[in-house]
Amino acid sequence: MFYCLVLCLSASEAIAQAGSVGPTLQWHANRAKSAGQTSYEFGPDQVGFDYTPKLTEIIKNNLLVDGLVESSFVEAPSNAFSIFTWYKIKVLSRGQEPSVSRMAVKNEIPEQLRMLGPDEIIVRAFGGTAIVDGVTLTVWGEPRLTIGKRYLFFLDSRLVYVPDSMSHQSAYDIGFMTRPLLVDEQGKIQHPSEKTTFLRSVEGFQDVDGLERYAQQVTQQQ
Repeated sequence: MFYCLVLCLSASEAIAQAGSVGPTLQWHANRAKSAGQTSYEFGPDQVGFDYTPKLTEIIKNNLLVDGLVESSFVEAPSNAFSIFTWYKIKVLSRGQEPSVSRMAVKNEIPEQLRMLGPDEIIVRAFGGTAIVDGVTLTVWGEPRLTIGKRYLFFLDSRLVYVPDSMSHQSAYDIGFMTRPLLVDEQGKIQHPSEKTTFLRSVEGFQDVDGLERYAQQVTQQQ
């Protein structure tokens, strides 16, 4: 049952839901100010999972996207329980949309990000840094993506609500088990340590082209 929960619900979403019964960002800001602090960091500890999903499972349940990070937007209302960072991505290539059923959880896209070009998508990541009532708050979460860098994404479309004003699915969630992989200018995958990703399943692939060909074979066999 634990393994099913890891696959079916991203840990970032589980953390956010669990945090919804806790103090708000304003509460943390007030607490910091009462202690004479101008900044405060908090959030869940990094949890290590013994289970590593097979690459075929990841491909079947997520959309593979090769893209460039164009911009970011931090969502941190003072009455919220956590911080999320949204990124606008220029798509260089993308795989086949997985045929997975949608979940009841809905997280609406910020209005500032709803104007997208035909080759752009947005992705949401748990965590970030924002100023709330004069206090710099940092919520520990997904590693921050670098503007202008190229990444290989495995994205989940089930947890983000697309408004009727947007004609197609263009917003996705970065899953805790499927963090983005940095790609260099030659298309080589920069394999990170276990501290920044649980995607040990991709260690046998050196470049984006090889991984994309494998993903295409997996989707065609479904």
